[in-house]
Amino acid sequence: MRPGRTEEFQVKFGCLFRRTTLLDGEYYDQRCLGRDYERVVEAIDGLGRARFHLRGVRERTGLPWVETHVALAFMEHTGVIAPALWGRYRATSAETYCKAMDHLGSLAARTEVWR
Repeated sequence: MRPGRTEEFQVKFGCLFRRTTLLDGEYYDQRCLGRDYERVVEAIDGLGRARFHLRGVRERTGLPWVETHVALAFMEHTGVIAPALWGRYRATSAETYCKAMDHLGSLAARTEVWR
């Protein structure tokens, strides 16, 4: 995330929503379907402890850029993945799938909106 911006995550209607608020108060929302979040998590889990780029995860999953980016941003926000050198990421533990899905479930329990 760029300096001066804030991020919030919510689960609404089975989707992970990311709201980014800019310095001037304007904001934009992006979303990732729950099943697509799981596909991103599985792709990262399959890499083990190897470093990866956003592009590599997108190519492995075939998902749109925005959905892949929202999933990675949430995983970084919750500490499931961490930045590495040259725009890459790395998993913070060998239990990537369990941790990532637990964090999503926990967020859903706090913020789920069905209407």
